[in-house]
Amino acid sequence: MLAECKVDIESARALILKTARKLHRGKDVTMDVSLCKYLSTEMCFRVAHRVVQIFGGRGYTKYRGIERFFRDVRAARIYEGTSQIHLLNIGKRLLAE
Repeated sequence: MLAECKVDIESARALILKTARKLHRGKDVTMDVSLCKYLSTEMCFRVAHRVVQIFGGRGYTKYRGIERFFRDVRAARIYEGTSQIHLLNIGKRLLAE
């Protein structure tokens, strides 16, 4: 599970860095930003879920802030723009291309 977390984190980091380089070159990053936000918030949720699983019952208690991380990540999937909205924006951009 830890290895899966590392793969998810590094994948999101790579996409974010690719988008930053593209922005630095002055290119349009509208779709890339939606890709980053979607991938990152979904990745955080998967990682938080795995961490709760790793710690078992303690993951639901106030042990090392794990339950708060899980709650905060769930909220981020909503207030950073819902995942469905980001997917809709990505789909629209793909169809426009």
